[in-house]
Amino acid sequence: MGVMVRAAGLRGWATLVRDLGGEPGALLSGAGLAANALDDEDGLLPARAGMHLLEASAVALDCPDFGLRMANAQDPTALGPLALVLQNTPTVREMIETTSQYLFVHSPALRMGLHPAGREFPGHVSMQFDIVLDPRPPARQTWDLGLATAHRVFSLLVKSRYRPRAVLLPHSPLAPLSRYVQFFETNVYPERAHGALIMHEKVMDASLSDVDDTIRKIATSYLETHYSAPGDSTSALVRSALSRVIGTPQSTLEQIAQLLALHPRTLQRRLAAECASFEALRDEVAKNAAYQYITETSLPMSQIADAVGLSEQSALTRACKRWFGQTPTALRRQPH
Repeated sequence: MGVMVRAAGLRGWATLVRDLGGEPGALLSGAGLAANALDDEDGLLPARAGMHLLEASAVALDCPDFGLRMANAQDPTALGPLALVLQNTPTVREMIETTSQYLFVHSPALRMGLHPAGREFPGHVSMQFDIVLDPRPPARQTWDLGLATAHRVFSLLVKSRYRPRAVLLPHSPLAPLSRYVQFFETNVYPERAHGALIMHEKVMDASLSDVDDTIRKIATSYLETHYSAPGDSTSALVRSALSRVIGTPQSTLEQIAQLLALHPRTLQRRLAAECASFEALRDEVAKNAAYQYITETSLPMSQIADAVGLSEQSALTRACKRWFGQTPTALRRQPH
């Protein structure tokens, strides 16, 4: 069956398609989805098909900001049973941590987490949004929808205390950058390693209003009883850690082992027990990162080589021939 997503994640899609002069049935069929696939918001559909539907809709309707427009139909209730928990968490930090813990209820293909924003944004944190499909299909509209929905949910729940310092896009936007600035009302930086909302550290301790602790406990108990979290294997943990540091000195076996509080030999033994190896996982993460940079950004190939931990552009060319059977330039020229 593959990785699924709740149909509520595409709330507003059919209305937007019609408003733009399109025919929902034809686009659904082109994505391999039934005509009634989105009728039940609690229904499940293949995540890849949903992503393809967004990309195909943007192209067919000549609407490069399709994902941003769709976000206007989203609110916390689109997250189904998770919404009650989020609306009743005491602080913004707990809301993000709870979303990170239970986002798999909406779709295991999506991941969200809180990380330091680094030297570029001192005193700030980065709320990163990631797509964890391998291989990952073209995802510009999915990135935009995910970041824009998170922005909208924060605006609705945290109100005036939420104002992002910046927004990072992991692609070269097809719509004018000014459209993103208009939507997010802040600086927007394309072609970054991760999709993220950058917020001041102080916002994390802001309290949400009208919180009911009893409702939160009941809703949390419901999630724990009815939904089993997908167990993270050692391979999955290593893959997730590498995706955050690929191309940096921290992407070594020793550094990742330290991050996971394991001895390097212990980490190797656990990976071997799963018929995996650190080198193969690092190669896989580098491959996925390279594909994203090549197909969804205009970064120079030499810069992409550095970003995925390769010594020089010629190394990227050799790797791409091994990964994709063609050079980086040929891959970039293909329609995606």
